[in-house]
Amino acid sequence: MSGYVRLDLVDFAGQFIFYTTHQAYLTSRGLYLLVFNLAMGLDGEVMDDDVHAGESIQRRVIDFLKFWISTIVTYARSEDNSFPKIILIGTHRDKVKDASQLLSIKSDIEAHFPQMIRSSQLIVREDLFISALPMTDKTKATIRGVILEQGMAYREFGEPIPRSWIALQEKLMKMKKKGRCIATKEEVMQMNRTLENPLDEEEMEIFLKYLHNIGYILHFPSPVLQEKIILDPIVVINAMKSFITCDSFIKSKRIRGIFDRMQRCGEVKISDICNMWKGKEVANHSDHLLAVMQKLDIICEPTIYKGGQKISADFYVVPSMIKSIAPDGSVTNASAESQLVVVFSSLTILPPAIFHRLVCSCLALWTLFEEHIYHGFVALRVGRQHIMELRRHQNKILITFSHAEATKKPDVHLCLTIKLFLSETIDRILKIYSSSSKDHLSCSSPGLDAELDTHCPSTSGNTDDRNTVCNCDEFSNSELNDVNLIRIAEHLQGIHLSTFCSVLLNNAGFESQIQHNYGSFNYDVKLFYVLQKWKKQGNSTVMRLRQLFENHLEHVNKHLIYDALDQVVKLKQVYPEFLDATAQRISYKYIHLGLELGVPLSVIERLRLDKNSTLEIFRGILDHWHNARKGDATVLQLVTALNRCGETEISWINNEYETKRVMQREEETQPESAKSRCRVS
Repeated sequence: MSGYVRLDLVDFAGQFIFYTTHQAYLTSRGLYLLVFNLAMGLDGEVMDDDVHAGESIQRRVIDFLKFWISTIVTYARSEDNSFPKIILIGTHRDKVKDASQLLSIKSDIEAHFPQMIRSSQLIVREDLFISALPMTDKTKATIRGVILEQGMAYREFGEPIPRSWIALQEKLMKMKKKGRCIATKEEVMQMNRTLENPLDEEEMEIFLKYLHNIGYILHFPSPVLQEKIILDPIVVINAMKSFITCDSFIKSKRIRGIFDRMQRCGEVKISDICNMWKGKEVANHSDHLLAVMQKLDIICEPTIYKGGQKISADFYVVPSMIKSIAPDGSVTNASAESQLVVVFSSLTILPPAIFHRLVCSCLALWTLFEEHIYHGFVALRVGRQHIMELRRHQNKILITFSHAEATKKPDVHLCLTIKLFLSETIDRILKIYSSSSKDHLSCSSPGLDAELDTHCPSTSGNTDDRNTVCNCDEFSNSELNDVNLIRIAEHLQGIHLSTFCSVLLNNAGFESQIQHNYGSFNYDVKLFYVLQKWKKQGNSTVMRLRQLFENHLEHVNKHLIYDALDQVVKLKQVYPEFLDATAQRISYKYIHLGLELGVPLSVIERLRLDKNSTLEIFRGILDHWHNARKGDATVLQLVTALNRCGETEISWINNEYETKRVMQREEETQPESAKSRCRVS
């Protein structure tokens, strides 16, 4: 209808307990009205019984304004780093007797957010300070006018969309009106094929992303979730609020018991969730909805080992529901520890979902240390001999890493891996605004400063002995595989990348493509992908590469090509927890070690796209190797591959096996009652 603009309205629950769920509904296309009580002033205390004890957030009006603005800025920043508009609406103007107090409130808000005021991101106007009861027609017109004025300033306002999009959206609307809340992607594709001008595969992805961004549907392009489309986002809200809710909404004694457990240690049994959903629409899609909540890190499946084998948990952890107060100090007695501090200096208060998502990511990889999980705090056992603690405080996340034995220093390789994992995971969580919000990941470590600040070790150097007598020529016609190429690349550190592209590919410009695709990787990995491109051109024999080196790269030792040829060894078998320990020590070399273990490059590339962090990629590589060997994956195979990658310090392997034997004996003698996963209050 001409002269009208359609808006979809979302009213966010204001209680603290719901804050971690807001990330699912805040969007860069939104226009936000932030409502506060003028009569309380900016220093008035806001009462919220669901703010957890020990929570660092203060309860003044200004603190909640800062919190909500930080939350919107955090979750709703667009891909081009622009921010949505936030309009402040002050109510209870009739309760403010002194007009100068209104001016004071306005100027104080402007002083707290000067940059947002200057950029017109935050709208503060005295005519938006209103009396809600009664609300006059003039007041309503003012608010509508500001919403329209600010909404029209968005670049998306009035943007043209293809006719076929409208036609397909209408079909989805009809499906939704018939009571369908979730459809398969194949169903949508079938509807698309009935259109006069159907969308191709690429256009379909853009269409689904558009509907997701405007909040019309929920569709996540990850491998686990991409085959289903949530037509009615309300179904996710209903699923979450069944077990993420305020105490005042809990009536049943049985449900009360479930919530007491969550508030004590964060655990909720999968069977309890299914029972709470029983008879409701969400029950028909429980698997997909649980997967969505795992994707958002609302819930997570914890890592549990028994006898070195990973076992499935019958419960999820819900970090946002925990109310137990964390201990003041460390839960360990370590005398030497490494420390990382993640500072979000552009945020006054850290939205809790950021910390909860980090906790979920960690629990998916490591086990809890003696059930130490509290509100804003968690302690994890990393491997069998190290402990990591994460603590949230205002706009910081504090991480400490220590050896389980108080007198020993933490292992430097694990320190490097932990630092890399945390940096990658936080970047993933904050990916669209990390450039301004995550200002630095700072480190301090008594006795470990130097090691923590160095880059991950890499092999380098070429021998000058080009006249060594050997039997290399018998391999001259051998075809080089990816394992051979990664070994060669490790010893070519002194070669300029553009030169290498010119010699092998006769295309110096290929360097820019390598830098674009693999810019964050070590230099030897970039060289490897040049070699890989050369191999795809055919005639990738030892002799051919040797000739190229001798003719154009005379300083390179030709024997490194022959040193890169395969060898096969066998010994005792590995087990899943040992693979976790391996991944945590040298995950930064996952391409090298993966190829050494015979994992195809195609598998490594797929894992690189599917997984969230280097550590998870490498763990997937080790799993593929372990499964492909069908019980024949041995420690000596792994040791040989490690040595090929330049990793000669392997004493930790014996320590892992010895610790495993000790802990297995402890598990066998531990009484059943001691195995409870949740603290008893």
